Amino acid sequence: MISALVLAASSLVPLAEDRPGVLPSHEVVSQWPRVSGNADFGRGLRVSYELYVEPSRPLLYAITRYRVSPGRGAADQNEVLIWNAQPGTREPLLCFERVLQPPVKEGAMATVEWVAVPHGSQDYRNAMQTAVRVYFAYQAVVREQAAEAERRGE
Repeated sequence: MISALVLAASSLVPLAEDRPGVLPSHEVVSQWPRVSGNADFGRGLRVSYELYVEPSRPLLYAITRYRVSPGRGAADQNEVLIWNAQPGTREPLLCFERVLQPPVKEGAMATVEWVAVPHGSQDYRNAMQTAVRVYFAYQAVVREQAAEAERRGE
């Protein structure tokens, strides 16, 4: 069960500033409404997330990105980005994972890049399941905020 606990932002590493090149430009996406947060999934799992809404489709998350942190000194999982590139069609959501690539030659530095996660793969299914958990976590926070506002008479 997802806990609605919102964690202090300083406890998790911020999401990366870069994005896969196939997405709309930073200038375009920066104009879209965005929510970001951190949530506790229980059993030590924490998640940082950002949800973007394309203004022409106000009831749909166009971009979902998140990173799960297992806690207790374990390394964070790779960041995942899901893009609803063709809303209203039967096209699958595009999914990318930000992964560390080993150096291509001796003495070179490792690089980080966005890699497409193939639709239908187990990694794709896992990413979609985690995204649904993120949506539930965010909705729990929204419900808590609404209840608190109601208690205050707002």
